[in-house]
Amino acid sequence: MKRIESIVIPLPLAATKAYKDVTLNKYISAERSNRFAAASLKRQATDNCALWVKKAMNDGLDWQWPADLWFHWHVPNNRIDPDNIAFQKKFILDGMQAAKLLPNDDMKHIRRFHDAFMVEPAGHGYVEIKQERSE
Repeated sequence: MKRIESIVIPLPLAATKAYKDVTLNKYISAERSNRFAAASLKRQATDNCALWVKKAMNDGLDWQWPADLWFHWHVPNNRIDPDNIAFQKKFILDGMQAAKLLPNDDMKHIRRFHDAFMVEPAGHGYVEIKQERSE
């Protein structure tokens, strides 16, 4: 069986009629307008991430901890600020915990985050997460 080294999750992580993607600004807006809207976005994004993490695990992904995590954000355009995009790692980490890949998202298990941003010419966004073991 081929060993899987990364997790690929399509973007957006969650979408509703009011919010076609989940950036930090949109999440704050949802939180201010209706706490249930923000909770729904978080639940949808976390569940979606857990699904993709489980798929990677079924395909052979087996990570060990502690480690550094690399987030390679492939976005459809450059209109959203990187900090608004990277905020979504909260949902990814929660999804990793829900899928039982990551025991806890504390500093005992995660040493560092690294983010890289690129515009995807095809216009289809995704995030690829890779692990780098730290001893």
